[in-house]
Amino acid sequence: MRTTVDLDDSLLRRLRALAQREGVPFRTVLHRVLHRGLQDEQRKPYRHRLLPGHPLGLRTDLSGGELNKLAAELEDEGILTAMRRFDAHARADR
Repeated sequence: MRTTVDLDDSLLRRLRALAQREGVPFRTVLHRVLHRGLQDEQRKPYRHRLLPGHPLGLRTDLSGGELNKLAAELEDEGILTAMRRFDAHARADR
């Protein structure tokens, strides 16, 4: 059966390149891609599974607030280190 379909330019280029790379007609590639897409649609939906946790040796005595404070301190240290490096380079360029 013949039909007319509007394809996005980027999709058309990809399909033509695939046909050329494989040395098959464009319509063969188009049929294969459409069939594959329809088969994927018939598959069962992915079932999410809960994976077991593993101990990482992290401290359990810190609350969320304490962890946030620690993260902020580490971020501040990183900013100060970067500023010191910048100042050192600026002084060296003078």
